[in-house]
Amino acid sequence: MEPSELVNILTGVIAVSIVILAIRIFRGDIGDNKGGLVFAIVILGVVVYFIHSETGMRVIEHVIGSMSPPSPE
Repeated sequence: MEPSELVNILTGVIAVSIVILAIRIFRGDIGDNKGGLVFAIVILGVVVYFIHSETGMRVIEHVIGSMSPPSPE
């Protein structure tokens, strides 16, 4: 799997999570911790920003590289 494919998959999963959290915020249940939900949305937004940055891409490439089997010599 290419690192750019993994970034796109992660972005899609995080975007769906953000939408679900936004629905829970505006649904209006008294028992929901709205501050915690907003904080979770902010954290997920920061994660999306990080995985799209150069540093995040290098981290993802490093993780994928460490999980792949060593090349035979």
